[in-house]
Amino acid sequence: MLQWREHRYDGFALRSESGELEAYVFLTLVPTAASFISELVVRDLAWTTARGARELLAFLHDYAPVARLLRINGGPAHPLCTLLPQQAFTVERYESWLLRILDVPAALESRGYRSGLSLRVGLDVVDETLPDVAGPFTLAIEGGSARLTRGASAPCVRLDVRTLAALYTGFTTAESAASLGLCEGPPAALSALSAAFAGPAPSMGDHF
Repeated sequence: MLQWREHRYDGFALRSESGELEAYVFLTLVPTAASFISELVVRDLAWTTARGARELLAFLHDYAPVARLLRINGGPAHPLCTLLPQQAFTVERYESWLLRILDVPAALESRGYRSGLSLRVGLDVVDETLPDVAGPFTLAIEGGSARLTRGASAPCVRLDVRTLAALYTGFTTAESAASLGLCEGPPAALSALSAAFAGPAPSMGDHF
């Protein structure tokens, strides 16, 4: 995005010796009340290699003489922050996503899963608004794909559709949800459900 509201963003790219794109960044300097000091605002950045990530960080660091603050939109654990020598950053604004699952079988079967995962777990899904799509179900995962069938033929976890959405996105674990009274089930079933949906919390590198 080269233009957003009153700001124009400049784009920079890093290419490998073979000409492949390894990293890019779109940024602008926004003046502040302090004389000769600006805020460096990154609108978009990405990398495909470790070299690209480190070169991006070094490139942004070169703005230090004219910018005392670097602002980046991203998730709560931005991977680029891992490379900082000191964790001297703050999260200024945090917004959780909103997700509503309307079709439980379609949602769970279209989602990707880890290829080495093999498990079966029962889901007793409660949906007061759309009772026809509620459980119980049996979720079977094998080879990175899932199949959901009616009826619970495995140790079962009872939860409402709101909690399922949080698990489905990797936002929380079944054990954490159970500790808050948002779901219930035997420990083995909770563990299986957490393994099924394990992953980093969902995030977006943009704000709108």
